[in-house]
Amino acid sequence: MKNTLTLILVLLSFVIGCERVNSYYDDNSANIPHGNSKDYDDISKNTQNTNSQKYDTLGVYKVKRYPEQGLTDEYVVYAPEEDKITEDMPVVLFLVGGNSHVSSYTGIMQFLASKGYYVIGSDHGGSYYSYETYLVFRAATNAARRDYHLKIHKLVVMGHSQGGGQAFYVMKKFQDLNKELGLEFGTEASLVLSVDGWFAFTMNQKDLRKLQGNIAFIQMNGLKSTGTDPRIDLTIWNLADQTDRKFLILPENNHSYISGGLDNLLKNRRDLLYIVGALTDDVFTGKTEGYESIPEENKSSYNEIYNALRDRSSYSADCHGNAYNAYEVQLKYYDINYCTPEEYLGPTSVR
Repeated sequence: MKNTLTLILVLLSFVIGCERVNSYYDDNSANIPHGNSKDYDDISKNTQNTNSQKYDTLGVYKVKRYPEQGLTDEYVVYAPEEDKITEDMPVVLFLVGGNSHVSSYTGIMQFLASKGYYVIGSDHGGSYYSYETYLVFRAATNAARRDYHLKIHKLVVMGHSQGGGQAFYVMKKFQDLNKELGLEFGTEASLVLSVDGWFAFTMNQKDLRKLQGNIAFIQMNGLKSTGTDPRIDLTIWNLADQTDRKFLILPENNHSYISGGLDNLLKNRRDLLYIVGALTDDVFTGKTEGYESIPEENKSSYNEIYNALRDRSSYSADCHGNAYNAYEVQLKYYDINYCTPEEYLGPTSVR
C-alpha cells in the first residue's frame, strides 16, 4: 500500500510538471520564459527542422536568452549558445509595436534564433522618434561586434506595426554608417521586413529614395488590412524605388498576429512563420526558393493592394496621421504625404 501511494504521488508530480511546461508559451507575455534552454528543448523535440525547405519549423540550434532575465540597455538577445556564435552569423534586429514590450514577441525571436541567427529585440516602442530606437540597436550591435566579433554583413531589420515603419529608418542609418565609417552592415545581404507596419517615422522622401537592398511588406486581413490604411505602405513602396520590393498578405484579421509565445506560433500561426522563414532564408543564402515556395494566395502586388483601397475615412489608422496624434507629434515636420502614393511614382517604380 505504501509503495502504491508513493507511485501515485510520483505520477501526479510528473503530470503537474508537464502542465507547467505546457503553460509557459501562450499569448500572455507574462508567462513567456526567459532564456532557459530546457524550455526551448521541450517545445523543439518534435518541431526541429530536418529539411532546409521547411521554413515554418524550428531550426537545429538551441536558443539562449541574453541576459537570462531583464534587459541590457533596453534590448535583449536571442541567439544560439555561445560556442555556436560565429562572426559570419546573420543578424536580425526586431522592433516592437507602439507602446509594446519585447516580451510580447518572444516567440518570433526564438523561432528566428533557432535558425542560426543572432536576434536583437529593442524594448523601445514608446516613441515616434526612430533615432532613439536606432541608438538602442547601435549599442547592441557594438556589443555584438566586440563580444563575438560579428561582422553583421548579413542583416534583417524586422518590425511590427510602429516598429514595422521605423525599421526603414533603422536600416537606412546602418547603411549610412557603412559610408561614413567603412563598416559592413548588411553589405552582403539586407532586408527590411515590415509586418502590418505603419509610417516610416523620422524619414523624408530623399531618405527612402536612398534605401538599398530588399524590402517586404506583410499585410494582415488580406487586401482589406486590419485598419491601417494601405496607402502608407504603398507610399513607402514608391519612394523606396532602389530596393527589391515584395507585398505579401495573410487572411487573419488580427493586427497582433505576430505576437505571443513560441508554442502558440508553432501551433496556430505556421503561415506567418513560413513567410518569415522563407524570406529570411532567401536573403541570407542569396537564393529565391523560399519566396517561390510561398503559396500564391499569400503573394500580392502594388496594383492589387492599390485597387482594393477603400475611402480614407474607413481606416482607423488613417494615412494622414490623425490617429494616435502621429501627425502633430512628428509627421508634419517631414515631407512625405502618405495619402498620395501616386505622387511618388518614379521612373524605376515597379507596380
